[in-house]
Amino acid sequence: RVVAKGINRRGKEVRIKGDGLLSRAIQHEIDHLDGVLFTSRVNEGTLREIETVSDAEEPDVVQAV
Repeated sequence: RVVAKGINRRGKEVRIKGDGLLSRAIQHEIDHLDGVLFTSRVNEGTLREIETVSDAEEPDVVQAV
């Protein structure tokens, strides 16, 4: 669960609450504002399991003629 508060364009204080996927999205966007990378939130073991896609595995890009 996440609760975020801020000020709207008119200077009025606003709050938003979220659970589940919405809470993750709110936290993700706040992390952008704070300069926090996703990799900073993932534990090291999980990070090692993420495979890098090689150039050979990337889909072909079709250029417009």
